[in-house]
Amino acid sequence: RSSEYGGAPLLGINGICLICHGNSSAKAIKNAVLLGLKLAEKGFNQHLVEELGQRRELLKMGHKNVMKILDQIKEKIIH
Repeated sequence: RSSEYGGAPLLGINGICLICHGNSSAKAIKNAVLLGLKLAEKGFNQHLVEELGQRRELLKMGHKNVMKILDQIKEKIIH
């Protein structure tokens, strides 16, 4: 499964950064690069800032709500 995406986005920076496992295969690295390109093309950072700004009150309620919000943003952008 990890080779399908290749990496996970590092959130909280002003740009696209993906973290890959040190033991990643060539396929995983290729897919991480492609994921980074897709995130950049779809404006991932701008969407993230907008969505989190609109849901500021939910974010104060705890970890589970943050994960739910991030899943919703992922669905909008990745798929």
